[in-house]
Amino acid sequence: MKKLLLLSILGSVAYLQGCSTSYAPREAARNPNPPVPVVVKPNPRPPVVRPTVTNRPTPAPTIRPPQVVVPRPADKPELTANPYDKVPSRVNATSSAPASTALSPAAASLYKQAKVNFSTLQYRSAAEKLERALRINPRHPDLWNLLAQVQLQQNDYSNAITMAEKSNLYAASGSAVEKQNWKLIKVASQKTGNIKLLKKAIQYERQNP
Repeated sequence: MKKLLLLSILGSVAYLQGCSTSYAPREAARNPNPPVPVVVKPNPRPPVVRPTVTNRPTPAPTIRPPQVVVPRPADKPELTANPYDKVPSRVNATSSAPASTALSPAAASLYKQAKVNFSTLQYRSAAEKLERALRINPRHPDLWNLLAQVQLQQNDYSNAITMAEKSNLYAASGSAVEKQNWKLIKVASQKTGNIKLLKKAIQYERQNP
């Protein structure tokens, strides 16, 4: 009887042990995906950027004065009108118009070349150079006088008179170039039959021997 009781107790204990060992797999089979623990990350604050303050003053902008370019008037043309235009006013022996006694380097070079052309009877080349020189120095009596001589040699008496009269506008009273102009006017007025102008030329010669 005691043996039977002992066997029944041992069997009960074995049964209970078997149930406890089979429980874990059953629970694992019921929940194949166990819950994953949630990790909460802290939210970092962005760094505060503070403006850099310097004690250096801001340099003022450099203002340069404008450059003034002064043109060279020596070789600039002063005359735009046709040199063969008629004299605008009546020519007197004593003209009050200011004369330009100094030639610019460019006009002086042209005048020198024109005199060489005139001496070698190259009147057309001489006239072209004198016209260019007159556009640089339109108030020089020698330029007009030589151009008058060129026109006289080409038998262009009307233009020869005009050039001589323009030369007298800027020539000094009683000067050699003025006397030469009136001699040329006398010859050209005889060729053209201008009696009135011829009388003026003769009168000038008498007053300025």
